[in-house]
Order: sequence, then structure tokens, then C-alpha cells
Amino acid sequence: SMARFEEAMNNEMECLVGAGWSHQEALEAATYGSAEALGREKEIGSLEAGKLADLVVVRGDPTRDIAEARQVERVYLGGKLAVRRGQAAFDARPDPWPADEIATRASLLAEFERT
Repeated sequence: SMARFEEAMNNEMECLVGAGWSHQEALEAATYGSAEALGREKEIGSLEAGKLADLVVVRGDPTRDIAEARQVERVYLGGKLAVRRGQAAFDARPDPWPADEIATRASLLAEFERT
């Protein structure tokens, strides 16, 4: 069956923890590990200067309890608040999106769809 991306991601992290991974390892697999699998770890996957990053702020500490990754408080896209407590704050995308970001995101999507 099909699942929404965030539901599938949370289910996968919880399964990893159930299989014996630490909460931290499961979180890293969902972020840096995914970027590494795409060969894009120098561009995305962790919060570092010079990398593209969207940010999900959760209530609690998913490194101690991975289920707390489901408690999304805010989502920042391109540095702008996009979601607050499950409600869209506004369209956070730049208008128009910078061409390099469009190309990068399109490339990531195309690469994902090929795998």
C-alpha cells in the first residue's frame, strides 16, 4: 500500500529502532544516510554551512525516542517558516525559486525516481 512520505519515513525509522538500531542511528539513516545513498552528502543530509537545508522542528528528542519525530512543531523551507503545528504558515518558497535550487531539487528527484 502507498503511504505519505512522512508516514513512511517515520515507520522506517521506528522499524530500524525495533530491529536494534539506536534512535540516533535511525535518525542519521533518514537524513545523512539518505543523502549519502544518493551521492549528495556534500550538498544535503546534515546541517552544515554551505549545504541546502530544510528544517523540521519536533517536540521532544527523537535521538532518545524516535516516535517523537512524529511530533512536528514547525517546518522551515529555504529558511522561511512554512508549517506551524500542522498548519501552513505561508508559501515559503522564494518567488521565483533560484535556478540553482530548482536544478538541484529536480536532479535529486530524478535520481530518486531512477532507484
